[in-house]
Amino acid sequence: MLVALSYLFGLFIVCALIFASAHNRLIRLQHQAEQSLSTVEVVLSERHHLLRQLMQALELQNQQAAQLLETAERAKALPMRSSEKQRLELELSSYTRDLMERPEQLPASPGHLHFQRSIREVESQLSASWRAYNAAAIAYNRALHSFPTNIAGQLLKLDPAPLYQNQ
Repeated sequence: MLVALSYLFGLFIVCALIFASAHNRLIRLQHQAEQSLSTVEVVLSERHHLLRQLMQALELQNQQAAQLLETAERAKALPMRSSEKQRLELELSSYTRDLMERPEQLPASPGHLHFQRSIREVESQLSASWRAYNAAAIAYNRALHSFPTNIAGQLLKLDPAPLYQNQ
């Protein structure tokens, strides 16, 4: 009886260690995904700031510029996981892609060429940040669906991380 109780206690300890390990792995992966998402937010903030500077430098007072700035401000105010923010950021990405594909929209002065290079750099950083976030989210989501971490995930009621798709 004492031997059986010892085995049962040993089995309980092993299960507890496996659960603790699975829990720690899930939380670590979840934090990596959240950290990657905060990096994306920083780069998006840089892009919003750069677009505001560009519009002020070009002194565009037309309706398109006003709408662009309004879109950037609305997107900046929304939480990262908001579908509305993702939609607005896609609009801004489309605009910045337009500026890079059609540089004639910018006057040929050195200051404006600087803006074009800056936009390219920020868009490149943003793309890299989204890739890093998606990689972290995929690792986290895989862990949520793999044994034994899936058991810990279900017990903790953890939700999968959404993936970002840039159009």
